[in-house]
Amino acid sequence: MFVRMGIPVGSNRRSRFLIVASLLLSSALTSQVLKTGYADIEGRKVYYEEKGEGRALLLIHGFSLDSRMWDDQFDTFAMQYRVIRYDMSGYGRSSVPDTPISSSTEIATLLRKLGVDKATIVGMSLGGWAAVRFAVDYPQMTEGVITVGASLDGYRFNEPLRGRLASYPRLAKDSGLARAKEVWQGDRLLTPVNKSRSVKAKIRQIISEWSGIQFSKPNLWGFKKSVPPAIRRLSEIKVPALAIVGERDEPDMHNVADTLASLIPGGRKVVVSGCGHLLNFERPDEFNRIVLDFLSTNGKRE
Repeated sequence: MFVRMGIPVGSNRRSRFLIVASLLLSSALTSQVLKTGYADIEGRKVYYEEKGEGRALLLIHGFSLDSRMWDDQFDTFAMQYRVIRYDMSGYGRSSVPDTPISSSTEIATLLRKLGVDKATIVGMSLGGWAAVRFAVDYPQMTEGVITVGASLDGYRFNEPLRGRLASYPRLAKDSGLARAKEVWQGDRLLTPVNKSRSVKAKIRQIISEWSGIQFSKPNLWGFKKSVPPAIRRLSEIKVPALAIVGERDEPDMHNVADTLASLIPGGRKVVVSGCGHLLNFERPDEFNRIVLDFLSTNGKRE
């Protein structure tokens, strides 16, 4: 072994390697610091979390859920992106509004308060509704759109789904909110196809802590109506768009995904086999791969 200044060369190389590795690890850990807070939006407190660095990725939860539904995605995506997840007004830790809100205004205001000029928007179910609406309302702030088992502004659900959803506010009025939430937990939309106990427990916890105000005050079920509806403006979306849906999700969710894929220029639909509406809960690894592959393939467009 060669020796220089009394230090074995091999040992010196190992030392340099350890120093570089330590610096890289320190940098990675710094980028993984969790930041939380509340944004003041139109007098409401909107809770958010963010982690990671790089291109911004905003995650929007589904109806009756909250930002915790992205637990299997948050840290994974934050290894490559600046990931933001938040509780929409009326859900999770955010304030409950008195009247329907503009989801697009809420998203735009939150991003601006966090210093984000442009983001890829990922929305599940009702969150997908909000993601697409935002893309047509704020194209300059939208880098890409990914929907997951989404509903769509201007698309009218068919029976029996429409009737089933309408039954919950009636049940809350007739039998009480607790009963309506209990029955809602057993709805097909919230029942994992793979019967996973851990997924069921996660959904049960989130629903139990949900205010349920959208059932007791049906006017808060959705968002402010927009004219024209987003379904008539899909051709205006000029950014990469991906519609993901579970193989065994409701036919309406497949119809929405087909509509998005066909009317958004360059839009695509991906079906995840063997799962239903809760596909990011049921198949987190496959879901994460699909999203990361899409983001990698569709880099930032100037």
